[in-house]
Amino acid sequence: MRSPEPSQAIGIKESALGVRRAAHGKRSQSGNGKGQTPTSHMDQGHGLEQVTAKVEQPAYVKCSCCGELIENSADKNACFGIEPYPHDEGFGECFECGGDPHSDDILVRLGWMGRTFYEARMDIVRDRLSPENRAKFDEKDYGWKIAFIGRCIEKGLMI
Repeated sequence: MRSPEPSQAIGIKESALGVRRAAHGKRSQSGNGKGQTPTSHMDQGHGLEQVTAKVEQPAYVKCSCCGELIENSADKNACFGIEPYPHDEGFGECFECGGDPHSDDILVRLGWMGRTFYEARMDIVRDRLSPENRAKFDEKDYGWKIAFIGRCIEKGLMI
Protein backbone atom coordinates (compact mmCIF):
# COMPACT_ATOMS: atom_id res chain seq x y z
CA MET A 1 0.00 0.00 0.00
CA ARG A 2 1.29 3.39 -0.97
CA SER A 3 1.74 6.02 1.79
CA PRO A 4 -0.41 9.15 1.45
CA GLU A 5 1.00 12.47 0.21
CA PRO A 6 1.85 15.00 2.96
CA SER A 7 -1.26 17.08 2.27
CA GLN A 8 -3.39 13.93 2.40
CA ALA A 9 -1.70 12.89 5.65
CA ILE A 10 -2.68 16.19 7.25
CA GLY A 11 -6.28 15.68 6.12
CA ILE A 12 -6.28 12.15 7.52
CA LYS A 13 -4.83 13.38 10.83
CA GLU A 14 -7.43 16.16 11.08
CA SER A 15 -10.27 13.73 10.34
CA ALA A 16 -8.89 11.26 12.85
CA LEU A 17 -8.81 14.00 15.47
CA GLY A 18 -12.34 15.01 14.58
CA VAL A 19 -13.55 11.42 14.93
CA ARG A 20 -11.73 11.02 18.25
CA ARG A 21 -13.19 14.27 19.61
CA ALA A 22 -16.66 13.34 18.42
CA ALA A 23 -16.33 9.90 20.03
CA HIS A 24 -15.31 11.45 23.34
CA GLY A 25 -17.82 14.28 23.23
CA LYS A 26 -15.18 16.98 22.93
CA ARG A 27 -15.28 19.85 20.50
CA SER A 28 -12.40 21.58 18.82
CA GLN A 29 -10.55 24.07 21.00
CA SER A 30 -9.06 25.91 18.03
CA GLY A 31 -10.58 28.12 15.40
CA ASN A 32 -13.07 30.91 15.79
CA GLY A 33 -14.64 29.73 19.03
CA LYS A 34 -17.86 28.46 17.49
CA GLY A 35 -19.10 25.31 19.09
CA GLN A 36 -16.85 25.52 22.13
CA THR A 37 -18.31 24.50 25.43
CA PRO A 38 -17.80 26.90 28.35
CA THR A 39 -15.22 25.93 30.94
CA SER A 40 -16.05 25.74 34.63
CA HIS A 41 -14.77 29.26 35.38
CA MET A 42 -17.13 30.62 32.72
CA ASP A 43 -20.09 28.95 34.41
CA GLN A 44 -19.52 30.68 37.75
CA GLY A 45 -21.76 33.55 38.66
CA HIS A 46 -20.27 36.86 39.64
CA GLY A 47 -22.65 38.01 42.32
CA LEU A 48 -22.43 41.28 44.20
CA GLU A 49 -20.54 39.62 47.08
CA GLN A 50 -17.79 38.39 44.76
CA VAL A 51 -17.39 41.75 43.04
CA THR A 52 -17.30 43.77 46.27
CA ALA A 53 -14.86 41.30 47.82
CA LYS A 54 -12.40 42.14 45.03
CA VAL A 55 -12.93 45.89 45.44
CA GLU A 56 -12.85 46.10 49.25
CA GLN A 57 -9.60 47.38 50.65
CA PRO A 58 -8.30 47.39 54.22
CA ALA A 59 -9.07 50.50 56.30
CA TYR A 60 -5.43 50.85 57.35
CA VAL A 61 -2.19 49.87 55.63
CA LYS A 62 1.43 49.84 56.71
CA CYS A 63 3.89 52.19 55.00
CA SER A 64 6.26 49.96 53.03
CA CYS A 65 9.09 52.38 53.79
CA CYS A 66 8.89 53.45 57.46
CA GLY A 67 6.36 50.91 58.76
CA GLU A 68 3.88 53.49 60.09
CA LEU A 69 0.23 52.42 60.13
CA ILE A 70 -1.70 54.84 57.89
CA GLU A 71 -5.31 55.24 56.82
CA ASN A 72 -5.88 53.71 53.39
CA SER A 73 -7.30 56.85 51.78
CA ALA A 74 -6.29 59.48 49.25
CA ASP A 75 -5.55 61.81 52.18
CA LYS A 76 -2.99 59.50 53.83
CA ASN A 77 -1.79 56.85 51.32
CA ALA A 78 0.36 58.24 48.48
CA CYS A 79 -0.43 55.15 46.37
CA PHE A 80 -4.18 55.12 46.95
CA GLY A 81 -6.10 54.60 43.69
CA ILE A 82 -3.07 53.67 41.56
CA GLU A 83 -3.82 50.76 39.21
CA PRO A 84 -2.18 48.34 39.24
CA TYR A 85 -1.50 48.88 42.92
CA PRO A 86 2.30 48.99 43.39
CA HIS A 87 2.40 47.25 46.80
CA ASP A 88 1.36 43.99 48.37
CA GLU A 89 -2.03 43.89 50.06
CA GLY A 90 -1.94 45.70 53.39
CA PHE A 91 0.89 48.05 52.41
CA GLY A 92 1.06 51.59 51.05
CA GLU A 93 3.17 54.75 51.36
CA CYS A 94 2.74 57.60 53.79
CA PHE A 95 3.20 61.09 52.35
CA GLU A 96 6.39 61.62 54.37
CA CYS A 97 8.05 58.71 52.57
CA GLY A 98 6.24 58.64 49.23
CA GLY A 99 5.73 62.38 48.81
CA ASP A 100 2.70 64.62 48.76
CA PRO A 101 1.80 65.56 45.16
CA HIS A 102 -0.32 68.49 46.36
CA SER A 103 2.47 70.30 48.22
CA ASP A 104 4.11 73.46 46.90
CA ASP A 105 7.45 72.49 48.45
CA ILE A 106 9.49 70.25 46.13
CA LEU A 107 11.07 68.41 49.08
CA VAL A 108 7.65 67.48 50.47
CA ARG A 109 6.39 66.57 46.97
CA LEU A 110 9.28 64.12 46.52
CA GLY A 111 9.05 62.58 49.98
CA TRP A 112 11.89 60.77 51.69
CA MET A 113 12.17 58.10 48.99
CA GLY A 114 12.29 60.60 46.12
CA ARG A 115 14.82 62.81 47.88
CA THR A 116 17.02 59.79 48.64
CA PHE A 117 16.79 58.60 45.02
CA TYR A 118 17.76 61.96 43.50
CA GLU A 119 20.30 63.02 46.12
CA ALA A 120 22.27 59.79 45.72
CA ARG A 121 22.52 60.53 41.99
CA MET A 122 23.39 64.20 42.62
CA ASP A 123 26.41 63.03 44.60
CA ILE A 124 27.48 60.76 41.73
CA VAL A 125 27.21 63.61 39.20
CA ARG A 126 28.94 66.06 41.52
CA ASP A 127 31.90 63.70 42.14
CA ARG A 128 32.52 63.36 38.40
CA LEU A 129 32.59 67.09 37.61
CA SER A 130 35.66 69.26 37.36
CA PRO A 131 36.08 71.72 40.26
CA GLU A 132 34.84 74.57 38.06
CA ASN A 133 31.71 72.68 36.91
CA ARG A 134 31.15 71.34 40.43
CA ALA A 135 30.94 74.91 41.72
CA LYS A 136 28.37 75.74 38.98
CA PHE A 137 26.39 72.60 39.83
CA ASP A 138 26.38 73.48 43.53
CA GLU A 139 24.95 76.93 42.74
CA LYS A 140 21.92 75.47 40.92
CA ASP A 141 18.68 75.15 42.85
CA TYR A 142 17.32 71.78 43.95
CA GLY A 143 14.55 71.70 41.31
CA TRP A 144 17.06 72.22 38.49
CA LYS A 145 19.22 69.37 39.83
CA ILE A 146 16.18 67.05 40.00
CA ALA A 147 15.25 67.90 36.40
CA PHE A 148 18.86 67.38 35.26
CA ILE A 149 19.07 63.96 36.94
CA GLY A 150 15.70 63.03 35.42
CA ARG A 151 16.91 63.93 31.92
CA CYS A 152 20.09 61.90 32.44
CA ILE A 153 18.01 58.88 33.45
CA GLU A 154 15.64 59.30 30.47
CA LYS A 155 18.60 59.46 28.08
CA GLY A 156 20.10 56.33 29.62
CA LEU A 157 23.17 58.14 30.93
CA MET A 158 22.53 56.93 34.47
CA ILE A 159 20.14 54.62 36.27
